[in-house]
Amino acid sequence: MFEEYERVRINQSGVTGIIVDKAVIDGVAKYIVESDTFNENAPHGGEWPLYHCNEDDLSPIKEDKTA
Repeated sequence: MFEEYERVRINQSGVTGIIVDKAVIDGVAKYIVESDTFNENAPHGGEWPLYHCNEDDLSPIKEDKTA
């Protein structure tokens, strides 16, 4: 199971972002991932796109802590 604010990649699209919300619904882990890419053409003056994902849709991105 992933944690909130963990960096992940959406497997099918390659989009990267952070988990901003999570829940377990009927025994299935569900996540909302906020994209790392700003969409300035979006309505309301721009936004960071949100994606609804299952746990199997995501892969962790390991942070380099040597810097």
